[in-house]
Amino acid sequence: MKRAAISPARAGAVYVLAGATCISFAPLFVRLDDVGPTAVAFYRLLWGGVALAAAAVLRRDRLLPSKPLFLLMVAAAFFFTCDLACWHQSIIYIGPGMATIVTNFQVFILAVTGVVFFKEPMTPRLVISIVMAFAGIWLLVDTNISDMPGEVAAGLLLGLCTASFYSAYILTLRRSQSLMDRLPAVSNMAIISLMGMVFSGILSSLQGQSLIVPSLRSNMLLMLYGFGCQGFGWLLLSKGLPHLPASRAGLLMLLQPSLAFLWDILLCGRSTSISGYAGALITLIAISSGVLGKTLPGKTQHSRT
Repeated sequence: MKRAAISPARAGAVYVLAGATCISFAPLFVRLDDVGPTAVAFYRLLWGGVALAAAAVLRRDRLLPSKPLFLLMVAAAFFFTCDLACWHQSIIYIGPGMATIVTNFQVFILAVTGVVFFKEPMTPRLVISIVMAFAGIWLLVDTNISDMPGEVAAGLLLGLCTASFYSAYILTLRRSQSLMDRLPAVSNMAIISLMGMVFSGILSSLQGQSLIVPSLRSNMLLMLYGFGCQGFGWLLLSKGLPHLPASRAGLLMLLQPSLAFLWDILLCGRSTSISGYAGALITLIAISSGVLGKTLPGKTQHSRT
């Protein structure tokens, strides 16, 4: 008796959930490693870029972009580098869970971009979602503004900067995939990763962060981060996302910040009160509500990757 074939949508959901789970461990590698936050970005993009390039070669994908596409890829790599540098520093200040949840505010930034530049209506759902999200973060921080430690304030600000850079990255990435002469998704991401590695190296030098890896342990963590999260995790997502509607994909991707918050508690010893749990839940509900709203024309709203 033949087994019934799995539908593309169901298989896509499995790939997205697996990819989101894989990427949920990303902030832990940043927290546990001994090199600077921008240097961590350098090695994530190095090893991830190598893994994706190898996959593109095995698939016999085209690797040489046209000049217009190349310029878009440079812009995407620059925004991705700034995104990772801010996110990694935010993780150090406020922990893997909170930093990852805050950076998912890019959902609202993309939605507001649609309102301002694409003349989409400012729906009541969007307004309520934004208010809920900030209320959730307030509960998650669980402190008064006057008593807020400087590192927490800096971490939240860096998280919002991350969301802004990630939004710019998503817009340029999606634009690079909408051109007639676009590269296949895997080779496109491989080249962007390696370009981002160059930008990260330059930024690390400007910040005085050494690219020397101090120990075998650190080197193994960096390789796992690059190969596992930037490489394998992104390959799983690229295989699953095209088969899912934007709203369902966005909801499934919320597994990533949810698990990152859970790993922060279980593996990093994060102390969280009842109001903190409530704040995390409210923020994730707000983000999911934003995901279910209208997306930019031809765009998919992504969770933190």
